[in-house]
Amino acid sequence: MNKSTSIDFLGIKNNSKVLLVYPHPDDETCCNAGLIQKLVRKCINPFVLCLTKGGASTLAFSLKQRGQLTDVRKNEFEKVMQFLGVINYEMLNLVDGELTTDKNLVYEIIKEQIYTLKPDYVVTYEPSGIYGHPDHIVISKIVTEIAKTIPFTLIYSTVDRNYKSSESSLKMANNPHGVKPMEPNFQLKLTFTEYIKKLKALKLYRSQISVKQELPHKIYQTIKMLNEFYFLR
Repeated sequence: MNKSTSIDFLGIKNNSKVLLVYPHPDDETCCNAGLIQKLVRKCINPFVLCLTKGGASTLAFSLKQRGQLTDVRKNEFEKVMQFLGVINYEMLNLVDGELTTDKNLVYEIIKEQIYTLKPDYVVTYEPSGIYGHPDHIVISKIVTEIAKTIPFTLIYSTVDRNYKSSESSLKMANNPHGVKPMEPNFQLKLTFTEYIKKLKALKLYRSQISVKQELPHKIYQTIKMLNEFYFLR
């Protein structure tokens, strides 16, 4: 394939630089494991930036001592990056759950990363954070604001228009009844191999994923993961 032509998803061209920005480990896999696989296979090495170690999570499956959570989640994140073939990634140590409090600091950190990496595309949550998580929302707002001053194509990760968030997810929203994810303008279809690998990657987040918890919604989510949904600005 000629290096100047677009590859067959999201209009991303060969030799492009792609940055994914998320607040918590596992966000990138839930939203973009299919996209990441397609990028890696096309020799477009994405850079995945995770801003926290996810220490505020209320989930701690398989852990005997909750104090181990940040170390465990950091280890899980690194294993998933290696499993998905991601070479370039970084996990920062900002405080999970306090990104809205430290908004100016977070803004400067993300802006510096974007200024340094000079990505052609930046992928992050759509404005409502899919289910209203404050950390998701503030990261989306910050990246959107930075896009006004630094040239790159912003890609929002979203869900299909009929998606329903779980009750436990909506409990993290400040206004759960007002959550309305942005409707996608692009649907990324995963191959069967990509789909299975995405499920295996999620399974590596053992501290956060439990098949038994909210089983009906887990089945629903699994079916929905056959595709990924995006809004290209």
